[in-house]
Amino acid sequence: MNKVRRSLPGKTGRSIADRGDDLPSGRPSFITRALGFDSIRFRVWQARRARCHQIDQAPGALLRGSCRGRNAASRSAAAAASANLFADEPLPDIGSDVWKALWEAAQDYSRASAYPDHPLPVTGTGAHCVLCQQPLSEEASKRLSSFEAFVQDESKRREQEAADAYDEKLEEVSAQAISMKDLAAIIATIRNDIGQEEVASALRRETLHLAWRLRAILRTHGLAVLPDLPLAGTISLDPLRMALSGIATRIEGLQSEASSPQRAALIAERDGLADRKWLNVVKADVLAQIERLKAIEVIEKASKDTATNKITTQSARVAEALVTNRLRGRFAIEVDKLGVAGLAIELQQAKTTAGVPFFQVRLVNKPSEPVGKVLSEGEHRCVALAAFLVELSTIDAQSAIVFDDPVSSLDHLHRDRVAARLADAGQTRQVIVFTHDMASLLLLEEAYRATKDRDATPVAYRLISRGTENAGYCHQDPPANVMPLDRVIDGMKTHLANVKIHHERGDQAKWLREVTSFQDQLRTTWERAVEEAVGPVIRRLSRKVETTGLIKLTVLTNADCTAMREAFGRCSALLHSQPGEINPRLPAPSVIHAEIDALENWIADIRSRQEKAA
Repeated sequence: MNKVRRSLPGKTGRSIADRGDDLPSGRPSFITRALGFDSIRFRVWQARRARCHQIDQAPGALLRGSCRGRNAASRSAAAAASANLFADEPLPDIGSDVWKALWEAAQDYSRASAYPDHPLPVTGTGAHCVLCQQPLSEEASKRLSSFEAFVQDESKRREQEAADAYDEKLEEVSAQAISMKDLAAIIATIRNDIGQEEVASALRRETLHLAWRLRAILRTHGLAVLPDLPLAGTISLDPLRMALSGIATRIEGLQSEASSPQRAALIAERDGLADRKWLNVVKADVLAQIERLKAIEVIEKASKDTATNKITTQSARVAEALVTNRLRGRFAIEVDKLGVAGLAIELQQAKTTAGVPFFQVRLVNKPSEPVGKVLSEGEHRCVALAAFLVELSTIDAQSAIVFDDPVSSLDHLHRDRVAARLADAGQTRQVIVFTHDMASLLLLEEAYRATKDRDATPVAYRLISRGTENAGYCHQDPPANVMPLDRVIDGMKTHLANVKIHHERGDQAKWLREVTSFQDQLRTTWERAVEEAVGPVIRRLSRKVETTGLIKLTVLTNADCTAMREAFGRCSALLHSQPGEINPRLPAPSVIHAEIDALENWIADIRSRQEKAA
């Protein structure tokens, strides 16, 4: 069974071990510990209850009797001694508690400040009374000496000893008070764990009665006339002794059975049956594990019979012949396309691990120097893109590739090359570019257009915007500032048809917002129309001047410029009030539609003439 456990997967084997270690809840060792704990609690409770019984049986002897009597007798003896000794003194009650407090204060003052280096009382020549600050006469000195002798007298000491004994006995009696929390816990143990309901009820009743009498003693012990205490109850410890004896008998019986051979044999038989029952549930898993271990053994034997260094050496030789030279040549082509061929870098094989070759970009003139410390950020990105495209060339599948702002961190010398390379890759595979930079978008859009060397690369736009609370809203159209002018004009016409209802209903506030929007769109679109008119030579964000398109600019006339400036001015005047006007009239939808038509006609006329000129 242990061999089968070890051969199973870790979780299954641990489960078998856990199941085999379980024992029933009624095992003798567990019950013995539980009963032993209850027995200890009973013995503590029995001792405390017996102590309370002693206090209850003789309260007069403890507090009201001997201690109180000895204390009173000692005080009376001390008072009588002081009355006889100081009968001739001019003031009464010498030796009383008040007088004693005065004398102790005088002692403290003499030791701390007046005569710290002399014992009390100081009655020598030149001494002063520590109370009245007067020089001491002979009679006063004798009086102070007699006072000190009285304080040190045996009768006074006996009074103090009796008072201390009374306080000690009072503290001892107070310590026997039982908290209600402990009482509730013990009663619950007797009632619930032992099952002695009657014993628990009787014990609770008797204990509360004892606590009541103890509290009465503590509250009335200092009174001159002692009141009557509550009646004493019948106290019997026999039920507790019987319960304790029963627990001890059960503990002995269970301890004797815990180590018996018969019980050990029964437990072993039970565990074996439980293991067989559980193993029958996972029989299929055990058999599958056995087959898996056999297969592993065969593979490990074959692995030992095969020399891995020979495979690695042969793999490195094949990679050098078929892979390394091909990748190095492809890397040189890619860095040339991206405009970083002048950096004198090359792709070298670094190492071969388990038959897999690894390559690294290094400087030709100083291979030991890390490339990242020499190249700029833009050059580093171009080299990384070249290495990626080289690795991509080793894969036959034309899967899609995704870039995140591939040209945003490049300088103007490398932006065009990277955009052109991505457009070239888009001829054979899908290229997905994420960017938030409109300049990068315009640069990519220009690179994807048709040239004399290749056809135009199909382009699709997805605009992802953010709302007030959520993000990720997708739109099919590109941003408005890069959308083709024909689609912008069509969009304005459609929007005008949808919102002119505000003008027809007389809702001036909403119509004012729409007129303001059309004003901005018209001005922006006129600017882009002018940009398109001169686009054959100069384009926005482009560092090149297309001299071949200069002929197309010859079709522009003064009339074109005048028409553009007048229309641009009318757009600016749509919302501008004239002198003397406080509340100018808003333009009607027909006026805005006429401005859109004028823009559309101007663009179409310029395009037509430029196509003829080319």
